[in-house]
Amino acid sequence: MFVNRIIYKMKFINNKILIIFFLLLLFISKINAQNEAANWVMYPSKFNFNTNPPNVSNQLNDTFVENSTISDKQGNLLLYTNGFNVWNKNFQKVDGGEISSYKHKQITTGGGEYNYVLVPSPSDSNQFYVFGTWYPDIYKGNVVRIYTYAVIDISLNGGLGKIISKNNVIDTNQTTYIAATKHCNNKDYWIVTYRNNSNTFLSILLTKDGVSKTFVESKTSKNANFKLHYFWSDLKISPNGKFISVIGVDGLNKKERLETFLFNNQNGEITTRILNYTDTLIQYNYGGLEFSPDNTKLYFGNTKSEIFQFDLTVVDSNIINASKTKIVTVDNGQSSRMQLAPNNKIYVNGTIKDCIEKPNKKGNECKYTHQVVSVYDYVDFPTLVSSFLNQPAAIEKFCYKDSTTFKVLNAYTYDSIRWDFGDLASNKNYSNDTLAYHIYSNYGLFKGVLHMFKCGSESVYNFKVSISKPAKITFNILKPICINDKPFKLKHALPDSGIYTLNNLEIDSIVPNNIGVGKHLLNYQVVNDSGCVSDDSITIEIKPLPIAKIISSRSPLLCLGDSVIFTTSFSKNYWSTSDSSKSIIVKKAGLFYVSVVDTFGCKNNSDTIKVELKDIPVAKIIASDTLICEGNEFILTATGDGDYKWSNGKISKQIFIKANNSETYKLTVTNYCGNDEDTIKVTVLRTNAKAYPNPVRNKLQVDLSECGGTKQLVELFDESGKLILQFETENKSEKIDMSHFAEGNYLLRVGSNKYSQVFKVQFVN
Repeated sequence: MFVNRIIYKMKFINNKILIIFFLLLLFISKINAQNEAANWVMYPSKFNFNTNPPNVSNQLNDTFVENSTISDKQGNLLLYTNGFNVWNKNFQKVDGGEISSYKHKQITTGGGEYNYVLVPSPSDSNQFYVFGTWYPDIYKGNVVRIYTYAVIDISLNGGLGKIISKNNVIDTNQTTYIAATKHCNNKDYWIVTYRNNSNTFLSILLTKDGVSKTFVESKTSKNANFKLHYFWSDLKISPNGKFISVIGVDGLNKKERLETFLFNNQNGEITTRILNYTDTLIQYNYGGLEFSPDNTKLYFGNTKSEIFQFDLTVVDSNIINASKTKIVTVDNGQSSRMQLAPNNKIYVNGTIKDCIEKPNKKGNECKYTHQVVSVYDYVDFPTLVSSFLNQPAAIEKFCYKDSTTFKVLNAYTYDSIRWDFGDLASNKNYSNDTLAYHIYSNYGLFKGVLHMFKCGSESVYNFKVSISKPAKITFNILKPICINDKPFKLKHALPDSGIYTLNNLEIDSIVPNNIGVGKHLLNYQVVNDSGCVSDDSITIEIKPLPIAKIISSRSPLLCLGDSVIFTTSFSKNYWSTSDSSKSIIVKKAGLFYVSVVDTFGCKNNSDTIKVELKDIPVAKIIASDTLICEGNEFILTATGDGDYKWSNGKISKQIFIKANNSETYKLTVTNYCGNDEDTIKVTVLRTNAKAYPNPVRNKLQVDLSECGGTKQLVELFDESGKLILQFETENKSEKIDMSHFAEGNYLLRVGSNKYSQVFKVQFVN
């Protein structure tokens, strides 16, 4: 068993792992006496409970798992010990060697059997006592254990600390379990242990004069062979010093027994047994126990990894035994060791791995949480003076403009009290009532003080009250929402996330197009962890899209060189031309559009306009020929963009003309940009040839046809048809001398391949 224990411990001692806290940020109003328990050093890390969640930092030291840690009243680490050595706030060993020259069973077995506790000196704030159990020689069987103490002065050795006394024997044959609490005079301390195999508790008083020579022995258990075992047992005093609880085992290590007694914090006596519970022992696992910070609940973890709650509200053994409620079975059969922390939570499994979030609550309302932190498989919790964790009072209701309740727990144990609510701005900042009510003047964090008087001394308890901030809609609406805006998620004021409603429907985002144009009331309600309900509301306005119209200074049909001005009624515009002015000047053809933005910031692509560019008209008459034979038809064709009008009254693009006379024709082309003219002169050519005079006496004048071509043939025949004259000519007229011909009738033929014409000519002499 011991060899296995050594291997098991060395496995995690040499392992380096990053400890990551992800505790949920929950508000807990705590009233603790001091901050002496604010730091836990658990190899290889330090846990600082001055923050929420606790801060974790790795510290390189050779601390074994069993330890005790103590801080000053402001929560600054002072000392920690593993029973071998003592380290100071700088994680350096204090001078003086080991705190005892007696041997540790831990040296040969790997330990797991010891509690050590650091206790402040009642007379000197620089001195601290270490109480623990050691062996007189190397472990050999069942030997006598020596209960001793040492004294450390942190002011010596240049402020690094020094052991000034050690090997101070108190008693022998003690178990390894130790518990400590303040005396009711709020000055001295009780250190309680259990004398093995004797059913006897031993209470030792530490005063300003040192460790008392007189011990208070209380023989309580009536169970035969009731003993404390270094694996399966545990010993705790309630934070208010009223109860003491112990887990023991029978002589055969078959049963584990939980017993709880009343502890007289004034004389150190342990008296009436108020709880007696037996469970089956599962060997080689750890059991544990712990009290709630308000001292009304006891948590018992058996070796089967089950955790039970007992209600101590009514101090009656029958009622307490009957109140047993199972809370949880710890995961994977892990240890159910427990330790109350300064944040009023109970951590479980020796790993700060699991947590009882609200240990003052009854039954499963205590909220057991698995895997709140990732750390080693097993690390022992530090042994602390239980009164450092006392919650003397409870504060409830932290709602803005509502009464906060202040209740002193176990008020009968105090002679008088005085509340200072830390709210000087209020009309009533003080109360002497054990059940008091106060309405805070504002929301936020308030630091108050509870003064409690008993046994002729005063205890001062500092507390913080965080009055919940009223609900507030956290997103900023700088302008009305536009109907075409994208949906957006509604934000929440963490950690108090609330509910948004619109038109009595719960929503998590604004979808403008689904909600519609108009004004809508958005509500936000928050119910925080304290049950405070607060509301906020805001009117959101969803605006329609702006409708823009491009105003044109003239028709968008332009002539070359013209321009047009486009204007909108909005001061903020985004034109397709990249202009952002109210007006633009356009000189070219194209499709122009504008996006307008109204005074609310709503944007819309709302209007387009087309610009066309027209050319100035150019009139042109296209004719196939400007010379035409009389009587023929010809075509005149107009070009140019626009409307056509001819001088003969025709309005078509083409006109057909029959040649009668030579004439000049005019074309007028008219369009949006003006008009233009073109003219053409058409010359009509004579078609028939002429021969004269006829009869002819001397010379015959022959005028050839203008349509006959460039070369024409002239032929003269006598009456018998004999060709008497023939020639080609390019002239338009010829004279034929007939004086040498005989009188008579002749035939004259003129023409070309295009035509021919015959004349009968009479010649007289």
